[in-house]
This record gives sequence, structure tokens and C-alpha cells, in this order.
Amino acid sequence: MKRMLIVLFFALFTPLLAGIYGIIHDQITYTLSSEYFNHFRFIQFGFVDLGADVNFEHPRWEVAKVGFLATWWVGIPIGVVLGLLGLIHKRDDRMFWVTFR
Repeated sequence: MKRMLIVLFFALFTPLLAGIYGIIHDQITYTLSSEYFNHFRFIQFGFVDLGADVNFEHPRWEVAKVGFLATWWVGIPIGVVLGLLGLIHKRDDRMFWVTFR
């Protein structure tokens, strides 16, 4: 039972990490090219309509939302695979820490 909780932990924890990665990545991308977001990403994620002006009061928050939404789901299969591969360890504590690293 405890081993399945560890697998579940990784299945839930890695989407959070993937989302944080997406936020950081998109913040850097926005710094390099805000036009990419204004003309493509905000439209792609439905934050503005095609042809509408992008006029956010705090565009960095919108960039963070786009970054999280674009990447969180990648963490699900990664977490499931890592958690299941961790089952090769015999002790629960070793399974958790080796898989975590």
C-alpha cells in the first residue's frame, strides 16, 4: 500500500515540477521575444481573440499561466513511469529517495 502511495506521489508531484519548468521557460522566452506571445501563444491558449490587441495589465502573469498550461501534463507520464520504475527497490524509503533523485 505504501509503495502505491509513493507511485501516486510521483504522478502528482512531477506535473507540478513540469508546470514550474514551463513558467520559468516561458518567462525567459517572453523576455527574449514578447511578440511570440502577443501574436501566437496568447491566441493559441485563448487568452485573446485572433486580431485583437493584447492589452494585459500584468502580462507576466499571463505568460506564467501559458507556461504552466503548456507543460504540466508532461509530468503525468514522467511521474507514472518514474514511480513504476521505483518499484524495483525492495525498501520503501530507498524506493522514494532513489526515484526522487
